[in-house]
Amino acid sequence: MTDATGPVLPTVLVVDDDETVRRVLRLSLEFAGFRVLTAEDGRRALDVMQAALEVVDLILTDVVMPEMDGVALAQAVLATSHPPTVLMMSGYLDDRDRLRRAIGADVGFVQKPFDMDELVAQLRDALETE
Repeated sequence: MTDATGPVLPTVLVVDDDETVRRVLRLSLEFAGFRVLTAEDGRRALDVMQAALEVVDLILTDVVMPEMDGVALAQAVLATSHPPTVLMMSGYLDDRDRLRRAIGADVGFVQKPFDMDELVAQLRDALETE
């Protein structure tokens, strides 16, 4: 994607209740060429999306979080008129089919811990197929 000023970086919203995970993902994804926003839970993620000056292209969210978990966040954003791509991540849950049934939509999934190069490739693939 490009505009009059050059290439437009895809915007990823990283949602995880662990500050270290958010920081590492933000730095790694920025280095890989993404614009990155962060939030510590689903409720805050919705606030960040509403306040963002740019369109969020993809949400990378943990499944298990306090306040509003990743499933509730995915359900909320996927119900909007122009939803971003959603990619779920978890170190606890490994039943992708059960997760998809709970959300009611086909979403991507990555098991923690993950290889950063593989995650970046999965993000790029997800953005290309949207």
